[in-house]
This record gives sequence, C-alpha cells and structure tokens, in this order.
Amino acid sequence: MKKLLLFLLLSFPALAQEAFDVRKTRWGMAKAEVMSSELSKPSSDSTWFITYKDVELGRFRANIDYFFQNDQLATVRMRLMRQSLPKEKMLTEDFEALLDVLKAKYGKPKYSTTPTKFASNGFAGWETDRTFIKMGYKVETAEMAKFHYYLIYHPNKDIKPKAENPADF
Repeated sequence: MKKLLLFLLLSFPALAQEAFDVRKTRWGMAKAEVMSSELSKPSSDSTWFITYKDVELGRFRANIDYFFQNDQLATVRMRLMRQSLPKEKMLTEDFEALLDVLKAKYGKPKYSTTPTKFASNGFAGWETDRTFIKMGYKVETAEMAKFHYYLIYHPNKDIKPKAENPADF
C-alpha cells in the first residue's frame, strides 16, 4: 500500500501539492527559489532582499519585499496602494475589504483595531501554525498625503506577540 501511495504521489505531482506560507513561497526557501515563484523579474535585488514593484493584487498595486537571512526566506512585506476612492472613504472600505480577504484565508484575527478617519494607524493580526500575519495602515501626514496599507508575514518561531498589549506587535 505504501508503495502504491508513493507511486501515485510521484506520478501525479498535483496530489503532493506543497502548502505555501506566503504567495507561492515557504519559510526557509533560498532566494533563487523565491525568484522563480514570481512571474516577473525583481526591480531590486541584493544579498538580503528582493523587491517586486507594482504587482497587481486585486484592486491594489503592491510593492512586495522578500527578506532573507543566510539565503533563507525570513520575512515578506507587502505595501499596498490605491487612489481610486476619496481618502476618508478609502480608509474604512479598503481596510474592511482587506480584512475580509484575510479572514476568509486565516479566520477571525487574534488582534485588531477599528480604523477611523482620525487614527494615524490601525492593524489586525493572525497566527497560523507556521506564520504570523499583520495587516495595517499608516497615515504619515494629517491630510493623508502619505498613506499605505501593509501586510507583514513572519515565521511563527520568530514572532511571539504579547496578548496583553496588542499595540506591541
């Protein structure tokens, strides 16, 4: 029976699909493996990171940064931008849309704040058995001239948020 199962897995690679941690990557992948998982060439490439600019993610355009330690994938950061709605409306609508996408994938967040037009930042956070995910937004000026959403992914073994103080994460 074991030989039959092994034969099926080797004969039909779709049956042996690997679960990914972020996009089509897994923690610990070499930089070359991560680069082969993306459809385009990186806009920046150094020893410890690669960046893909202007990647389409649904209604957003994103810059995606992959960070490496000892040539192993250690962190992924996505900075999402959108300019098609009035800025006050964008804050809550986009936050809720991103929240819905991530809830569908990871369930209810362990930590979160509710965005308001007066808040300079907000966030939600999830944990899986392998990954810690933080989604948030940052307003850098009062008139919201510098505004972006971000998603940050870390392997779970490196990040242990304090439940009693969610602002720390």
